[in-house]
Amino acid sequence: LNGEYDPLLDETRKVRLKQGVYCYANAAYKTVVTSSPAPTAGALSKLVDGIYGDATDQADTDWVHWRLVASGGTVWVKVDLGAALTVHHGVLSFMSKNTLTPQIELPATVQFAYSTDDVSYTDIGGAFDLSKYNDSRTGQQFLAWFDSLAVSARYIRATITNIAEENEIYLDEMEVYAASASASR
Repeated sequence: LNGEYDPLLDETRKVRLKQGVYCYANAAYKTVVTSSPAPTAGALSKLVDGIYGDATDQADTDWVHWRLVASGGTVWVKVDLGAALTVHHGVLSFMSKNTLTPQIELPATVQFAYSTDDVSYTDIGGAFDLSKYNDSRTGQQFLAWFDSLAVSARYIRATITNIAEENEIYLDEMEVYAASASASR
């Protein structure tokens, strides 16, 4: 708020939704998404439609998933921002329901990477480790993210490595935040 702190912002509030001067645009909204291999179900456009799937609703069709991913296998999704932008943060949403058959468990890791030419990719830090959440029993939504990047990138890719058993991997909403005003869609 113009660089000034107002204590009333915190009065009896448990969650601060948005504060400060660095509120970036979601550059991934309605952009082009590709994957390898192709998902079993769910249109890839659902990954950037701005609608989060409900992990507790078995009839919800907003999730994209891969069926029977091999033990330790990988899948990836990539967002093309359309032009090089200064990318700062990103997030990808996963679902876990391991009381179902077949089970929908979280992957082991997610490695984010960026590129300007879709040929050479640079990893964004280490792989995001989801193993500490592997005891999810019911429908839950989990986020993998990166932050404080501040690099020029056109493509953001997430390589998802499965757990050490055959699994279904469900995800929805890949968001990428950029500082460019032209990123607003």
